[in-house]
Parts: sequence; C-alpha cells; structure tokens
Amino acid sequence: MSDVKMFRKNIISLILAGVVLCAFLLSDLYISDHIEHHCTGEDCKVCTEIQHAESMINQMGGAVVPVMVMTGIISIVISFLPFIYSFIQKETLISEKVRLNN
Repeated sequence: MSDVKMFRKNIISLILAGVVLCAFLLSDLYISDHIEHHCTGEDCKVCTEIQHAESMINQMGGAVVPVMVMTGIISIVISFLPFIYSFIQKETLISEKVRLNN
C-alpha cells in the first residue's frame, strides 16, 4: 500500500473520530441546554430530540467495552506476529542465502 493511500486512510479515520466526538459533545450540550424546557404535551419536539440525544449517548457508551476488547486483541496479535511468522516462513535457497552458480 502506498504512503499516499495510507495517509488518506489516516486522515479519514481522524475525521470520522472527530465527527463521532462532536456528535457526542453536541448531544450532551443539547440535553443540558433544554433539560428545563416547558413541555407542550405528547408531540413535544424538544422532548423527542432529548430522547434521541440520550439514545445516541447510550449507544456510544455501549460501544466502549467492545472497542477496548478489540483493541486489546489486536495489540496482542500484532505483538505476536513476528513469533508466528517465524513458524510460517518457509526455508528456501534464497532465504538460506545459497548462491546458485552455473
């Protein structure tokens, strides 16, 4: 993979992480600004938006544990990759540095 593609993927990942963080913070701000509003009844738009914001915060909070577990598993696998690769690597004449003359 070229460096440009890797750089683009990193930038896209950072932008997506920023969007998720902004959504989380803006939901929290919306809830805190409208927590003491005067409800108009069953079809209150502010109450509906507060419920949506709360559900989004709860969904993001529920994703923390699986993300941490996957990060741990990936870091363990990456740390053991050289050890695993040493068993998978096949011995060839080139890997043994055998010179093949005519």
